[in-house]
Amino acid sequence: MNNETNEEISKYNKRIDVLIVAFLFVVISFSNSGNLIARGTLYALFIGTIVILPLLRKKIYLYHKKIIRSFFILVIYNVIIILFKFENYDSIYNGILYSASLLFFVTLISSKYKISSLNSFTRYLSTISRLLILVNFAFIIIDKTLGWVSSTSFIFLFLYFIYLDSKTSKQSKVVFTLIWIVTAILNESRTFVLLVPIFLIIYLYWNKISKSLKNYKLIFYTVVIMLFVIPIVYIWLSGSSYAYVLNEYALKYTNSRFFTGRDLIWSQLLNNYYSGNVLFGGGHHISPQYVFDDIKSSHNTYISILVRTGIVGVVLFLNLLKNVWVRYFEFKSVPAVKLSAVFFLVLLLKQSSELSLIGNNIAVSVMTWLVIAYGLIYTNSIIVEKRGKV
Repeated sequence: MNNETNEEISKYNKRIDVLIVAFLFVVISFSNSGNLIARGTLYALFIGTIVILPLLRKKIYLYHKKIIRSFFILVIYNVIIILFKFENYDSIYNGILYSASLLFFVTLISSKYKISSLNSFTRYLSTISRLLILVNFAFIIIDKTLGWVSSTSFIFLFLYFIYLDSKTSKQSKVVFTLIWIVTAILNESRTFVLLVPIFLIIYLYWNKISKSLKNYKLIFYTVVIMLFVIPIVYIWLSGSSYAYVLNEYALKYTNSRFFTGRDLIWSQLLNNYYSGNVLFGGGHHISPQYVFDDIKSSHNTYISILVRTGIVGVVLFLNLLKNVWVRYFEFKSVPAVKLSAVFFLVLLLKQSSELSLIGNNIAVSVMTWLVIAYGLIYTNSIIVEKRGKV
């Protein structure tokens, strides 16, 4: 009788878990719509994870010491920038939000759960992801709006859990990948459309990419070079004789201009940076609004970090990312790690048009860091279970 009662309680708790996960997942997804409840829940979850959760734990798992060490160095540097490059409220807010986003990631990778619990969590998120994607696609078909802001980014991040879910068939994974591609095209998200072949190549050729550490590191350094070369080339092209032709081709085939104004934002931010302190930047208040009184985003994580914290800040940030990338290599055969690594590279490239890694869009930032961290959370559980501590 007691066993039956315990089983009933266990099933009941699982149903509650599913409801909680479903609620939080949907809230995060739609918090950009402006709903106060959704936004409030998002901030509560964000702050709760980085402040309350560590206090409730009996033990913190520091299995990724290089990552955590590079995180602390970067955060200390950001605090110094906040103190010595203070200009206004934005100097504090942007600096704290940047550091808090990184702390969210470090809190996640310092967590340990039973692998069975992680598999259940993956299954929940996969199921909810598929439902949200299908509902969103149905609204697109009937030419109605669901009010899902940043849907293309969310669907891409949702694919992580769909791919990782062992109970989702290969056919379903292909179908939902195609839906993401169609959504990106319809939403005119050209960066994501361009990233589709890169994503597929990395995913399909992962075993070759991760065969040797030397080539594996080379890929990361190549991506880093691209992240800084592409904006510079983009700015140069905007002022060249090719600008008109590129705009005409873009209008013809994508219904929007090739140069959308980001070239002006980036060039003015960089000009401001070159005229100031190149090593340490101008402070966390530096933004398009501060430089030329425009409320637009800088649309580039790396340029934003460069102008705010200088070359030193960029090097420290890239060092953190490099340590994450190298840590993946040590567990490259683990499916969750493989997926995190593949998404990681694509997300780094996507940061050339957004700021989600440093908290500009907290909803997308939470999901982005969760996907990057998820493989490392799995490795914690694997390490602990191998030591017989679970």
